[in-house]
Amino acid sequence: MKGQIHGQLGHQLGAALYEKLVYDESGQLLTSSFLNYWAPTALELPSFEVDSIITPSLFTPLGTRGMGEGGGAPLIACVNALNDALSIYGLEFTESHLDPTKIRELVKRAKVSAIR
Repeated sequence: MKGQIHGQLGHQLGAALYEKLVYDESGQLLTSSFLNYWAPTALELPSFEVDSIITPSLFTPLGTRGMGEGGGAPLIACVNALNDALSIYGLEFTESHLDPTKIRELVKRAKVSAIR
């Protein structure tokens, strides 16, 4: 179970910070393989501490619940953390997939504007 949770966290952080679908002018997908589509590995991810709260379902004979894909909490947490950290520059991100290059450029522009 812990391995599934670690994997789900990695997927969500990857979606927020690394993954990007890029198309050319004719609509051809340019990031169609892992050669040009960066996904995080264990080296790029922080360590995770996993804990659980057991709440049996009242609606199944064994009290079991499905885990599925785990949810999008890490993705949302990344966007909210970035918004909190960069609010001093008047920046707010409403997209779930963050482009580090775009973020850097927006921060540079905001700093230049603040100086003026």
